[in-house]
Amino acid sequence: MFVKTYMKQQWSSSINFILAAAGSAIGLGNIWKFPKYAFEGGGGAYILVYLIIVAILGTAVLLAEFALGRATGENMLMAFPRGRGWIGYLGVATAFLVLCYYFQAGGRVLRYLWGYLSDAGGMFLGSEQVYLKMTGFQGFPFEGAVLFPLIYILLNAWIVQGGVQRGIERLSRIAMPVMIVLLVVLMVRALSMDGASRGVSFLLHIDFSTLGFDGLISALGQAFFSLSIGMSVMVTYGSMLGRKEPLFKNAVWVCALDTLTALMAGFILIPAVFAVGSSPSGGDSFAFVEITAVFVGMRGGAFFALLFYALLFFAAIVSSVSILAGVLCCIEDRWGISRGRATVWVCALALALGVVYTAASWGGWLEIITDRWLMPIVALLTCLYVGWEFDQKRLRLELSGSAKGFKLWGFLIRFVAPLAIVAILILSLWQ
Repeated sequence: MFVKTYMKQQWSSSINFILAAAGSAIGLGNIWKFPKYAFEGGGGAYILVYLIIVAILGTAVLLAEFALGRATGENMLMAFPRGRGWIGYLGVATAFLVLCYYFQAGGRVLRYLWGYLSDAGGMFLGSEQVYLKMTGFQGFPFEGAVLFPLIYILLNAWIVQGGVQRGIERLSRIAMPVMIVLLVVLMVRALSMDGASRGVSFLLHIDFSTLGFDGLISALGQAFFSLSIGMSVMVTYGSMLGRKEPLFKNAVWVCALDTLTALMAGFILIPAVFAVGSSPSGGDSFAFVEITAVFVGMRGGAFFALLFYALLFFAAIVSSVSILAGVLCCIEDRWGISRGRATVWVCALALALGVVYTAASWGGWLEIITDRWLMPIVALLTCLYVGWEFDQKRLRLELSGSAKGFKLWGFLIRFVAPLAIVAILILSLWQ
């Protein structure tokens, strides 16, 4: 048997838990998906609805995952009883699939970060060619599918070997403040561009006629998926939280930090693309190709491009380390496999599947499977189990709030959140 698993460790402090959980939630999607959805949803109306959904439903579901983990003291695989254990396995499988394409995306970010460090002028002229080469449109993408993802994976593996306190916490304490600083610097620069005020006006103008039903569902889906709900991470993180820590307060802080970064990303990219006469699109092509026009049209563009990819790198690695740690924790505690051995097998398999995914150029099918289907299904099943089957007295002790607050939370988990997730699933059939 190994000496000390992740589950036998605890967070050293509430702030370290919040930073790690928020880091897991804050990922690449906050930076290159949220601005696109806010633009398509009409700006201010989308943002207002998004904030309401996060504050009410996102916090409630996140709190359910935290409570399940701490009440049972178990990771995602072991938090569900016999007969319901398959929910945990589905959650871990979802996290692993997310990891497969996250490693690939992280490798691309690393490649662009290196490119702007070594040859910013060349990146300005050839960013599209670099992207096409990395994604398999110009022969086998050795750099994009193997070399840089492998370097990125090794960084992830090295960090998770430190466990909770010397690995995840240490990374979060460094990465989260750096990300906030980078966001502030980039936002100040973007807002100072000529024409950026039109983007700000767009984001602050509230007109619900521009939102539409599609915008409402988009805000609902982005709010849920942005918080890393429906994978193994938040249940597992909750299981390592001390009994005296206030779950509601911690969940609110995580949601607040996650939402803050998404809003700041929106106030960076949308004013910037308005200033250069473009419009934000979703997916990684925007972050690697279309964004080049913004930096080319910006004084000091090479420097700010470097900062932007540094921001993407920190956002990616904090999130992928959390996902990897969540998967490893489940394997380690369920089957007694050492951390090092589990890391090698998980990372090797994720790299292999990622190579096939990138080299085959099959579009975003992994993202579609996980984001539109698996994550909402796992979140739905977790809400139903926690709301209808789990011992409500134990939950009441975990949440330790007012009786009225607990009843409201129970209503959201039992009825409102499941209905919202079912709506996401149904409407995903037409998208």
